[in-house]
Amino acid sequence: MTTLQTTTVTVRPVRSPAAVMLARRGALYLTEATAEATEGTLAGVTLLEGDLLERGYLLSAPLRHALAGRSEQALAAAGRAVLADVDGLLGADRDHTPLFRGFPATTPADTLALWVDRVLTVLLQEPDQPCVLCGEQRSVHPVAPCAHLVCRSCFDGAELAACPVCHRRIDAGDPLLLPAAHRPPAGARRALPQRLRVLAHGGTPADLADHAGAELAGLLARTGALSPGDTDDLHTLLDAAASRTSLAWLPDRIPARETKAHVLAWLLRDKAAGPAVLAAVQARLTTATDVLRLLAVHSGGDAGLLTIPRLAPVPRPLRRALLAALDTLDIAQAAAELRRHEDLAKHTGELLHTFEHARAYPRAALLFAALRSFRLPPVDLAVVDAELHGITAPFAERTASRALVTLPRGSELTLPDGRTLRLFLHWTESDTSGRTDLDLAAAMFDADWNHIGTCDFTHLRFADEAAVHSGDLTSAPAPSGASEFADLDLDLLAAAGVRYVVAVVLSYNNVPFDRLAEAFAGVMVRDEPGTTGPVFDPRQVEQRFDLTSPARASIPMVLDVAGRTMRWLDVVQGVSGTHHAVHRHTDALAALGRHLTGHFATGARVGLGEVCLWHAAARARAVAVRHLDGTVSGYRCRAGEDVPAFAARIGTPDTDRAVGAVDLTGAQLAFLLRGDLALPAGAQVYALHPAALDAGAVRLLAATELVAALAPQ
Repeated sequence: MTTLQTTTVTVRPVRSPAAVMLARRGALYLTEATAEATEGTLAGVTLLEGDLLERGYLLSAPLRHALAGRSEQALAAAGRAVLADVDGLLGADRDHTPLFRGFPATTPADTLALWVDRVLTVLLQEPDQPCVLCGEQRSVHPVAPCAHLVCRSCFDGAELAACPVCHRRIDAGDPLLLPAAHRPPAGARRALPQRLRVLAHGGTPADLADHAGAELAGLLARTGALSPGDTDDLHTLLDAAASRTSLAWLPDRIPARETKAHVLAWLLRDKAAGPAVLAAVQARLTTATDVLRLLAVHSGGDAGLLTIPRLAPVPRPLRRALLAALDTLDIAQAAAELRRHEDLAKHTGELLHTFEHARAYPRAALLFAALRSFRLPPVDLAVVDAELHGITAPFAERTASRALVTLPRGSELTLPDGRTLRLFLHWTESDTSGRTDLDLAAAMFDADWNHIGTCDFTHLRFADEAAVHSGDLTSAPAPSGASEFADLDLDLLAAAGVRYVVAVVLSYNNVPFDRLAEAFAGVMVRDEPGTTGPVFDPRQVEQRFDLTSPARASIPMVLDVAGRTMRWLDVVQGVSGTHHAVHRHTDALAALGRHLTGHFATGARVGLGEVCLWHAAARARAVAVRHLDGTVSGYRCRAGEDVPAFAARIGTPDTDRAVGAVDLTGAQLAFLLRGDLALPAGAQVYALHPAALDAGAVRLLAATELVAALAPQ
């Protein structure tokens, strides 16, 4: 008998319905106002506005008015709740203390000298003896829990956040950890973050339930596979807005097969599921693969059938419902489907005891039906941002990392001029992972992809101030975990001959990411270099993504220093052995960076901008293209011009001036990089950064919807 793979499922924190709606719609839901605005509540709202602005969010006027019309206690509770949800989205709800607490100013310039001091200390230092480095008496003491002998004179306890020898986190009460040195106050004026989003007043908690139901309906209507983040939100919205006793919310058809499996498995989670639930599940199992996916999710596995779990027992009523569904399907088509998943199919047959029910369900086969595509109505005007051409159309979103901003692999975005980048990494060990040492690194290459430098725990600085690392932490016990940072000054990197920077996260001691209690990384865009501002500034977080794969190495992005662009890769790399460090993988990183950037730059992958132009040409009578410099090119479909010809003309100099001069706020269809355009109610919009778009008034489209809608009938 074939043995199926046993999977270990890491339980991730689940967002509340309010947090889900905040992330998806940018909306807050408040009880009805019970008081007039007072001086105290207005001051409280102002303080909340300041706190939200520091995280990259603004209050809309209606939301500000609603917050002011409640008691000070209710305002404080609402403020704490929204700040907690925002911090959870950004990763700002975790401690982010680097090894060198004054990073980047106090990062040592000589990494080798620091390493030599650490080695001499661990090899030669003895208890109750003078320091082997400075010779001072009675200055050497052990630190807890690693017990390394550390000289208080040679290693500054006010600067370090871990053991100076092994870089493991040490007990918070250890005498080595003196109060942190004073950090200079922020002096530079900071610009608003590019991902700035305006928070809207969604209504009351009753409205939250209604809007959660609408958001759930939108996810159920998606024709493409949901990303892991959307899948997590799906389960939260099911718990909040769906019912197993009344199934009016459940559509007759759920187009995306993986989504259907998650919904049906959710319905069956209650072991006392009644006949109505079983009938609803049976009616929606229209292919053999539907049954396999349902059993995989029911057993804690992957709806995409990429990894196959050991199947969980099936109660008899559900077994009969599944066999009844199989009995209605075409035998030949079912056989073809089952051959594609032969091992899982064999175990499904054993689990359902099909041989015992041969007379009741003689066919026991499945029919694979084509998914229903959209009925897309025509519109008068569509708007397309030219910058979307740098974003790749999604082609494997089911394996994408959970991220603050959903970017398909291969997407290229422009980096702002005159600002520095700060990479960040945070992780927390679990009971099963034991001590875990993750490392954040940046590998530098020239224009020919020759390795010319590294910024990591082996080289804390590259070209003086061009790249600066915050120091290597080698453990991350709960609850604080551990954080590492790396500052990148693009101007100084260019002056040092760097063309490409590859960001890397490695598990030094070979612990898979999915065994950790938590692990995420990302990038901040900073206005000023140096020590001004907090080490982790949530308002400057441009991207945050989870590390949840069973891999030991992640390559999230490549920076083109000369072109001032960021290419999103989201690649996990197989590595062997242990004690992983970037300098051992530079050849592989160069090959990966060269080939992937070259592949995506050739246009072999369809760009999302091109997909948007096809949609616009097929549905709109006129199309306005917004350019990065603020200009607009207009195109109107001419008499006798078919859709392919119209699509081919969009983006060329053959424009129609009258269209470029129209009011774009009247567009019923828009494809935007940022939601900075006021659009009429009911408009359909794709926006990489929703910004000020009101998700309650317009319909926000996902990139996968745009691609799936073009699938052949």
